[in-house]
Amino acid sequence: MDNRLKGSGSRRYVEIERSRFEKQRPLLENLGRSNQERQAMYDINEMMVWARQNKVRLLLMGGYAARAYSGPTRYTHDIDMVVHSEDARKIGLMLKNLGYKRKKLRLSNENVIILGRKANKSKKDCGPATAAHISVSPIYDASSAVAYEPKFSLASNYEKEIFGFYPENGSFSMQARLLRPEELLIVKLMMKKIRSKDLVDSIGIIRYGMCVVPADFSTNEFVGLIKEAGMAEHMRAMIICKIRDGLDNGMLDEAMAAYLDRKLSPGEKDALIEFAGNTIPYLDR
Repeated sequence: MDNRLKGSGSRRYVEIERSRFEKQRPLLENLGRSNQERQAMYDINEMMVWARQNKVRLLLMGGYAARAYSGPTRYTHDIDMVVHSEDARKIGLMLKNLGYKRKKLRLSNENVIILGRKANKSKKDCGPATAAHISVSPIYDASSAVAYEPKFSLASNYEKEIFGFYPENGSFSMQARLLRPEELLIVKLMMKKIRSKDLVDSIGIIRYGMCVVPADFSTNEFVGLIKEAGMAEHMRAMIICKIRDGLDNGMLDEAMAAYLDRKLSPGEKDALIEFAGNTIPYLDR
C-alpha cells in the first residue's frame, strides 16, 4: 500500500474519532461531573459523621449549603466549610483519611484556609477534581479584607437535607450541619468581588427566607449579626450594590440567566425588594 495513502487514511480516522468525541463531550462531561458530585456529597457526609463523632465544630457553607435553602439550582465541585479555630488541628487527618492532598493557605496573619484536593478515580470521568476549602474561623474575604466570625452555637443542632444537582443524583441526599441562612447570606454578600454563582445563591436564600420558610429566617437577626461583627457599613454597601442596584441594572437577571437560563420571577423580585427595604435602612443607624 502507498504509504501516503496509509497516512492520509490514519489522519482521516483520527479526525472521525475526534469528531465523535466532540459530539459526545457534553454527555461525557455531565457524566463526569455527576460522578464527581456524588463523590463530593459522599465525602461531605463522611466529614459530618466524623465531626459529630469527634465533637469538632465544622459547618458546611458555599454552594452545597445554599442548596439547603434554594434547592439544587447549580453544579459545584467545591466543598466549602468552616471549622472553629480550636478544632483546626484535627482537620488534616480527616482530609488525609478521605484521600485528599492537603496544604495550608495563609490569607493574612490571622486567617488560614486548609485546602484539600482529590483527583478523580478514573480519567474517563472527564470531571474536575474535588476541592475542599476549609476556612479556619473567622471566614475571611481577601477581595474586601473583611472577616466574619460565625456563631457556631447557632448551628450546634441545626441540620438540613441537601440533594444532588444532576437528575441521576436526585435520589441521593445527605444531612449536613451548616451555617444558618442569615449567616450564609452574610458570607455570600460580604465578598467585594461579584460572582454570578454567589448572586444566584443569595437570591435563593433570600427567597427562602422571605417567602418559602419565613419562620427559619429573620432580617432582624441578619442585621443584628452584621452589627455585632462591626460590618454594618460594608454590608450596607454590598446590599445596595448587589441587591438594590442589581435589580435596577439587570445584573441579577444576567446571573439567573447564566445559571438557570431564565430571568428573575415576579416573586423573586418582590422578595429582593422586601429584603432590601428591611435591611438597608437599619444598617445605616
